[in-house]
Amino acid sequence: MISNLVVFTGFGCVLLSAAHMDRRTALVYDLYWWIALALAGGLLWWRLLSGTLAPSLYEIRMLILYLLMQECILGRSYGKADAHCFCSCGILFAALGLGPEAYVCHMGLSFVALIIREAHARNIRAFRLITPVPFLPYIVPAFFCTLILMSLKG
Repeated sequence: MISNLVVFTGFGCVLLSAAHMDRRTALVYDLYWWIALALAGGLLWWRLLSGTLAPSLYEIRMLILYLLMQECILGRSYGKADAHCFCSCGILFAALGLGPEAYVCHMGLSFVALIIREAHARNIRAFRLITPVPFLPYIVPAFFCTLILMSLKG
């Protein structure tokens, strides 16, 4: 229980500081993602070894497909740091036993928040951003909202 709290606190701090750095400088050091990956991957590995998590073959395939999709395809369209953040969050979702619906919910909430905010700021024309904006400040709150929504789901 204490180790889960340490992982969640550390992971949340990494996400928040990365979003802050992205907002201020439009650059995020890779060290953030190594730490996030170590925390999320460590929790996933520990839960698999301890037997508290038994994912189906479908869930394993979906996680691998999601990670490949983020890093190889989508990372090119919105940036590597954003793809690394989605991957780290996806691994943590898998460690919590949340399936592909959490990945889709997280991505959807992130994009909806970006679209609403940027449309309000009149920064969207022809389905493209006029001026590029950092995406991590939208991804991180969507991560926490997804955790809350998935916990309410049951």
